[in-house]
Amino acid sequence: MKNLALLFAVILACLACCKAAVVQITDENFTDLIGKDDEWLIDFYADWCGYCKRLEPKYQAAERMLSKSSHSHVKVGAVNVETNPGLAARFFVSRLPTIVHIKDHEGKAKSEHSVFWTYC
Repeated sequence: MKNLALLFAVILACLACCKAAVVQITDENFTDLIGKDDEWLIDFYADWCGYCKRLEPKYQAAERMLSKSSHSHVKVGAVNVETNPGLAARFFVSRLPTIVHIKDHEGKAKSEHSVFWTYC
């Protein structure tokens, strides 16, 4: 029984380490997180959106790839548009999912394909 508990603890630790470091961005923490010289990819999503759910594993994989590449300075975040309508309005999000690339404090929406081709 102790071995089973130890195995379970090791598996949980491995899963926690392997999980993507996508930062949850909110209306409240946006200005604290996004610095003047930072570069970010931000996914705008909703919990009810099927396309958003399908994108999530790819987006997390992109974060892992970015963190191990020459683009490791690019941070990856996500915004729930239902709980953070201010950010959705600020970036003129009208369709979901939307990925915005922020560099030098300017945000430009990108299609899913251009983002992954740019950084892969």
